[in-house]
Amino acid sequence: VFTFKKTSSIWTENASLTHQIPSNVGFGSSVSIDEDILLIGCPYDSQMKSNGGSSHLYEKSTSNDSWILTNQFIPIDLKSNDRFGYSVSLSKSFGLIGSYQPTNGPGKAYLIQKENSTSTWKIASKFVPSNPFNNAWFGFSLDLYNGWSIIGSPRANVRNIAAGSIYLFGYSDIDNDSIPLDLTSCDNCPSSHNINQTNYDQDYQGDACDPCPFIAFQQSTDSDGDLVIDCDDNCPNSMNSNQSNIDFDSKGDICDECPSLKYPSFVNSCVCSSFPSKWNQESDIGENDSFGYDVWIDENNEWMIVGSPYHDDGSLNSGAAIIYQFNNDQSTSTSIGILRHSKIRLNDNTLMSEESHCGMSVRIDKMKSMIGCPNRSFNKSTSQSTSSWIRVGSVLIFEKQSTSSSSTQWNEMIEIFGLNDRMNNNDQFGITLSMDENELIIGCIGSTSRNVSNTGYVMIGSLNNELSSFTIESLIDIDLILSHQQSLNESDILGSMIGSSVSIDSNISLIGLIGNNESTSQQSRGYVLIIEKSTSLNEWMISSYLNTNELESNGMTSIGSIGRSVSIDNGIALIGMICNDISMTSCSLGRSLILSKSTNTSMNSNNDSSFYNNHNISLMNGWMIEGSLMNPDTRENDLYGYRVSNRNGMMIVSSLNFMIDGENETIGSVYIYKRESMNNNN
Repeated sequence: VFTFKKTSSIWTENASLTHQIPSNVGFGSSVSIDEDILLIGCPYDSQMKSNGGSSHLYEKSTSNDSWILTNQFIPIDLKSNDRFGYSVSLSKSFGLIGSYQPTNGPGKAYLIQKENSTSTWKIASKFVPSNPFNNAWFGFSLDLYNGWSIIGSPRANVRNIAAGSIYLFGYSDIDNDSIPLDLTSCDNCPSSHNINQTNYDQDYQGDACDPCPFIAFQQSTDSDGDLVIDCDDNCPNSMNSNQSNIDFDSKGDICDECPSLKYPSFVNSCVCSSFPSKWNQESDIGENDSFGYDVWIDENNEWMIVGSPYHDDGSLNSGAAIIYQFNNDQSTSTSIGILRHSKIRLNDNTLMSEESHCGMSVRIDKMKSMIGCPNRSFNKSTSQSTSSWIRVGSVLIFEKQSTSSSSTQWNEMIEIFGLNDRMNNNDQFGITLSMDENELIIGCIGSTSRNVSNTGYVMIGSLNNELSSFTIESLIDIDLILSHQQSLNESDILGSMIGSSVSIDSNISLIGLIGNNESTSQQSRGYVLIIEKSTSLNEWMISSYLNTNELESNGMTSIGSIGRSVSIDNGIALIGMICNDISMTSCSLGRSLILSKSTNTSMNSNNDSSFYNNHNISLMNGWMIEGSLMNPDTRENDLYGYRVSNRNGMMIVSSLNFMIDGENETIGSVYIYKRESMNNNN
């Protein structure tokens, strides 16, 4: 695991952390950093159990930039193949570690906590699914932030199919001892007043509610003889081998005084599953619906939208998206996690909506949401025959009906199609999209131009305040590009999929073209356009551009194609470069370019790091390539830069085919960077 620090304009590697026990333990398979704390997963560590796993916590030295190993976490109930440490997350004084048990259980997640009195870390609690299914992979993915935790269970069984699910754990204090059940402090006895939190056997179950406080987990105890040990049994004193639990409240139906109501007013006395959870696998989501294909959280952390493009509600594979609101009401024990507000989809149950794949791209911003339906059918003729239908794609805009929190209705306001005179089958209008306030940018990568398919175009426009109409402000197509950059040949742009990636923020947009693999020109290896809106003319214009030929002419070597991934935020652009051809079979060392618009050219050009390269390459209209990010471990064909994201000073770069030394399996990796200030420039 490598850590890096940015000083002035230069990123430098300041530490390389390695595991001290035998190799091939997966050290660094998962990482999370929060300020001066670093948590590293080691899911194949076999020092206690074969592939049982471990996790390691490092704290940054106060005297220098070194990292000191302060804790190694191994749960006392560890089993072989638990893969403890497969996923990790840190947030302030708490951490979450996944143990997804791919072969021997439903999965678990453990909460670690820093004690205020001693500043030491410990495993404080264990999360388990309220309806455990073997091989559900609970804990395969997770995130922890600001008092909330989301845990993925991608193989959870719902209505006898492995459709997958997510769980939310949140704030509650049923026993009124000022110790919350969840991520704010973690009560080891959520239904018993136990402010001192004593736990003699250290089994995550406090003495006040532990039926056997001196033996951890009662490993061999099965009081009711149903072959489910007491600590995993949702009714330990009543035979219930099927563990049925209709209301998913951690208490089995056989011993639940109110089996159909989750957390009624009386105290929940079922002690083995310590945390209430919300079962977020929606009952109307079925097998192969691809729930979670695209997701987005609005900038105010109020709304979440989840795409499910192969959902069958209305018609076959028409698709849908589900909107949730984060629930901050802590007045009742049932107010946990997120609240489902609405399912939005095409208001069309006819054959024309079949295979529309709505939800393949989604965005949400305040009171409006946007979903792409890239395979939506359109009838260009007056005939009602299905033979006249073509699949062109569309974008749906929805608005919340009322500002009242009690209103859960989202209304479809407008459906946006591509240009009528350019409509052709498989246009894929809406396959990529981005939204900033009422400004929209929509990609249409399959559009035919000059008799060549997959040339594409991008539409930029704005919604009126009532969201009832959409005004096209600019169309970025091959004609505009060639008129702007005359050094390009027509063959470089034809078939290049204009709109392969799009991003918009304020008055700046980025558009990626992944290139035409059949062209022999070096410029066909991708292209990125920087589009800026003229406030005086109220129209979008190409401000600058970037392609591999431009980079090589400025001295950059060993570069791959650009345009597959772009992101813009607060005037800082992040652009991924991965391969020399579209098929991704001949890939150079990947990198990600950082662009900014600045008249400052006095940036430090020294470079003492293999991680960050300073370039200071000037482009048009004040734009410049500030530098590039590279992973020192990147090899050819790693696809470093396949996906990038840039938001609120953080940058994320994925390396899709990353391979561990000595291994023949590509596992992929994700790198997270924090941008520091430099001479009053962001």
